[in-house]
Amino acid sequence: MQKNWNSKYFLFIFLVCLYHYSMVAQDVVTLRRTGVYRGKNSYVQNPFHTDSVFCTLAVRINGKEQKIDVNRSAYEIDLSAFRSGDSITIEIIHYKDCIPSLLNSHTGHYSPLVFGEIVVAEERIQWHCLPGTKPGTIEIEHLEYNQWQSKGRVNIDALNSDTLLSFGIQTFSGKNKYRLKYTDTQGRMCYSAVKEYYSDKTPVGIQRKKKK
Repeated sequence: MQKNWNSKYFLFIFLVCLYHYSMVAQDVVTLRRTGVYRGKNSYVQNPFHTDSVFCTLAVRINGKEQKIDVNRSAYEIDLSAFRSGDSITIEIIHYKDCIPSLLNSHTGHYSPLVFGEIVVAEERIQWHCLPGTKPGTIEIEHLEYNQWQSKGRVNIDALNSDTLLSFGIQTFSGKNKYRLKYTDTQGRMCYSAVKEYYSDKTPVGIQRKKKK
């Protein structure tokens, strides 16, 4: 008798949970935008769903869920890993009774094709600028403590052919990440792909033991 009662109890709990999740699923929809990356991140205005819960539940880029803190009134969608011209689909999963606002969709920005192959070495980064690149500046950025830091810039004129450029750098011990930022004379920007380089130099403050 006790066993039969337990079975009915667990069945009841299961049906209640199933009903709850089905109701939640009906209240959730997806805002989808598909286009071509134009060199800038996207920003989202995120209204409240209730007094203490924001509208957005999750964000996916090309089907992959992103690690973004969506529990705030506005958040940034980082697209810097893509190259100009890459196809991107952004999906914002949100509650049905509120709608997040994509402030500057990646489909609406200037998209110069500037960067070709990029090579990072121990003391130098070099890259190819593609024909048709207009006058502007190229800034060399290094990822330090999760923030992109400028390491210098190169001024360029209009380029009619594939041009090899380089810049002296100082890498850290371990993994290094670099990217290039191009800005034209009107202030419009685009980024290169992120390039990784592993340095096996001795960390600062650590001395190698001399062999006896």
